[in-house]
This record gives sequence, structure tokens and C-alpha cells, in this order.
Amino acid sequence: FFLEDGVKRETLEETGLQFQPTSLLSVEYQLFFWQRFTFTGRIVGGTLKTTENADKESLQAKWFPCNEIESLSLRLIDILPLIEKGIVWHRLDESKRYTLMPTLQSHSHFFVGVLLLRRQQQWQVLSSEKEKFKLPYSQTLSEGLEATVRSILKKENFGGE
Repeated sequence: FFLEDGVKRETLEETGLQFQPTSLLSVEYQLFFWQRFTFTGRIVGGTLKTTENADKESLQAKWFPCNEIESLSLRLIDILPLIEKGIVWHRLDESKRYTLMPTLQSHSHFFVGVLLLRRQQQWQVLSSEKEKFKLPYSQTLSEGLEATVRSILKKENFGGE
């Protein structure tokens, strides 16, 4: 699985530690510009990277108490809510923790979360109708299909325009 292999590889490169992901905590994206997947898991081997074994991937890795994280000099602070989400998840009773991992499944159609958009006074739908995963494309709705979509949106109280 691509995401699972990627998080294992990146954790090893950045920290020197072998990581076994157990749950996907968060998926973030900004249109088609970037995606970020946040996992929780267990350390199953390796050695924490120090300045002596620094490389082009990272200079070193360290463990910090949770109450010191916000006082660190971080490159980007947008990871703080993700760290908090991981802390909350780990503090949950094990019986209340969810386990969610990505999986590969074949589908005849691939639909994205945002299906409709209005561009130049026309409704369009984002979809991919390929058997293999491809990025979604934009397709203008026919008049009949547009009327059906408007009817559904009005019926479900999403508004029609």
C-alpha cells in the first residue's frame, strides 16, 4: 500500500526509526496542490537519529515531553494541531480508539468529495470514469442531468443555484 509504505520510509529517513502505522488520523488537502496524511503507530526498531548520523534527509531527531512542544522553534506551526490530535488519540482508552487504514480497492468509478462546481455559468461535475485511478477531470453537465442535479440539491436542502 502506497501510503503505508511512504510513512514507513519517511519516518525511517527523517528519524532513523522503523515505524508501523496503526491508524490514519487525518487527511488534509488543498485542491490539487498538496496532500498531507497523518498516521499514528508504533516504533518497531531502528535508532533515533543524532547529529553524528545526520544526512541530507534530516540533521537529527529528538523526543520531547508533550508540554514542551509548543515552546520549540518549529519551521512550521501548522503541525501543532496534528500533534495534539495524535496525543488525544493515544490518551483514549484502547477500546475507544478507532483504527482506520487506507486500502486499495477496485472501483468502476472514482468520485471525489466535491462533486459539483459552477464555472462560467455552467454546472460541472468532477469525476474519473477509468478503471485505474486517475486524477478527476471536469465535465460539463448536460441540460437534462443539470436539471436532475438541481432537483436533488433542492430536495436535500442544499440549495439549487
